[in-house]
Amino acid sequence: MLLEIHTDIDFNGKKIEIDRGELLDRLRENLNQKQILVVSGVGGVGKTAVIKKLYENVKDFIPFYVLRPASSIRQHQRPV
Repeated sequence: MLLEIHTDIDFNGKKIEIDRGELLDRLRENLNQKQILVVSGVGGVGKTAVIKKLYENVKDFIPFYVLRPASSIRQHQRPV
């Protein structure tokens, strides 16, 4: 799921990326205190990109699982 997520863009040969360092630091602190971390919010704000960066930073140290909520799938189904 995370492989297709881009955390930066190329613009005129330059890599552009939003600085999420402070947020990633807070998430890592939470992971040190808790075993489960839930990230939620409205669509399009970059939650999955943040999770991808977090995964890249901790994948060699802790088990990491990403679950996609079923509610996001239901939004695209027709009512019966």
